[in-house]
Amino acid sequence: MTGAAVNLARLQEYEQAVSLLREAVQIDQADSNAHYTLALVLFTKGERVWAANPTSAEAAALFREVVTEASRTAELKPDHALAYMFWGLALKNLGEPKDAIEPLRKGLGIRPGQFDLHLGLGQCLAATGDRAGAEASLNTARQLKPDDPRPALELAKLRAG
Repeated sequence: MTGAAVNLARLQEYEQAVSLLREAVQIDQADSNAHYTLALVLFTKGERVWAANPTSAEAAALFREVVTEASRTAELKPDHALAYMFWGLALKNLGEPKDAIEPLRKGLGIRPGQFDLHLGLGQCLAATGDRAGAEASLNTARQLKPDDPRPALELAKLRAG
């Protein structure tokens, strides 16, 4: 069921994918893969909605559900770094950077070379006023992916502020 949902999500058939994944979660509430895949698909859909309208109630609801599903994944499988990543990034997108820091740090404890975890943590630390921590995380992100412009842009904003 999760495989079919992933294929549907790749085709941007998010509603059908989410429906299948919610069913999979209901069938086996202890299936960390179903919870994680649901969080992933909801996050992907949420980012598309959010890109079009950052104040969208639909995007906020999707990110809230990502928090629920990703935290459930982490509860079931505490070494699932990407669950912590989606949990933290969803909180960041909801405008809750302080709450996002802990799951992002937990994810980095598992996967210290994960670019998106460093970038997200740097953004959240900057938003909460931890300039030194933000700079360290953003510099690490820049080292991990030198061709990605986002860490440099975030560092420039940090230094200008």
